[in-house]
Amino acid sequence: MEAAAKRNTELIAIRSFELPLVWGGYGASPEYVDPVKVEAEVRQNLNDDVAAWREKPSWYAVSKLDRTTSPELERFVAERMGATTIEVESGHLSMVVRPREIADLILAASGRG
Repeated sequence: MEAAAKRNTELIAIRSFELPLVWGGYGASPEYVDPVKVEAEVRQNLNDDVAAWREKPSWYAVSKLDRTTSPELERFVAERMGATTIEVESGHLSMVVRPREIADLILAASGRG
């Protein structure tokens, strides 16, 4: 793989999360990324103790035709979150294909719907 392509596509795993890295950030070079520094940067603004969905109302749009993330997994995640859920006839990019339904969900979540 060419160095330029590698710089744009490399991923680093941090505790089961995959974070795309923008080269040049975090003091990174195309040849080396220090995962400890990256994790420290990411955690700086995160509360690792409690996920927000455990304590706050949540909303979720299940994309029924999604072939990137299975709709069954999306439903499981939404149910686990206790989320107010809608299902849209869309693939993975539901916000592009079904903008009205997604906008309505966002408005409902904000109390304006």
